[in-house]
Amino acid sequence: MSPVDCRGCMNCPSPTVAEVWSHVESHPDEEGWLIMAQTRKGTVPQSALHSPCCWQGSNTTFGSGASPLPTAPGILGEEACPVADLLPFSPVGLFGIKSYGVHVNGFVSHEDGTMSMWIGQRTHTKQTYPGRLDNLVAGGIAAGFGVKETLVKECQEEASIPASIARTARPAGTISYTYEDEAGVFPECQFVYDLEVPAGFEPTVGDGEVQEFYLWPLDQVRETLAGPKFKPNCAMVALDFLIRRGILHADDERQYHQFVEGLHREL
Repeated sequence: MSPVDCRGCMNCPSPTVAEVWSHVESHPDEEGWLIMAQTRKGTVPQSALHSPCCWQGSNTTFGSGASPLPTAPGILGEEACPVADLLPFSPVGLFGIKSYGVHVNGFVSHEDGTMSMWIGQRTHTKQTYPGRLDNLVAGGIAAGFGVKETLVKECQEEASIPASIARTARPAGTISYTYEDEAGVFPECQFVYDLEVPAGFEPTVGDGEVQEFYLWPLDQVRETLAGPKFKPNCAMVALDFLIRRGILHADDERQYHQFVEGLHREL
């Protein structure tokens, strides 16, 4: 299957995920389904796809009367592609499409010059990594949402952080990696932001994905990163913060260069 050049697709009229599922529910017997593993409904109707330019270049088909399955280059950061927009988060990697998210390092600056970091603990009912430690805020970028827009939304939903504070978050680059589980190998890229949280403000549990927040000195964060308590990609984001802020130094960390290289792999 050859990659599809989706440059220019920003101008294509793409349906939203909600529109697609609405069509699925109202046309349950329609022929011409594109099979998508691990999705809520399992299928996306051919007639819901409005951008033929994104469906050229592949000879692979799935299901009776299905359109060719594209290998679009990405959702954000490259040219946005309606094909990727149609996919819920879970199956994106199965189609060779890089998925994107936003992670926020929330920190507090103290009068003595030290800093602390807000750490969230995931609920024990989470489907993935229950009970593990997390960044202050993190979430995938859904179709139709920008990076900063997702950040503001996730801050409000997960940590009850008002938009007036969330919008002060500053971009700090990206981290890229692949992870492997029983379903396959998945490439991901996370947009990283640093948010200086006012000393008098405390995040509170919002949508129930996090059960508690902790304000830890950076030395405690560093020590905990050496163990298994963090969700792996959240550990990478926190590690990146410690490197950029000079908490980790090449002279006292033998694997310093490996950390730096590993956080910014080309996928």
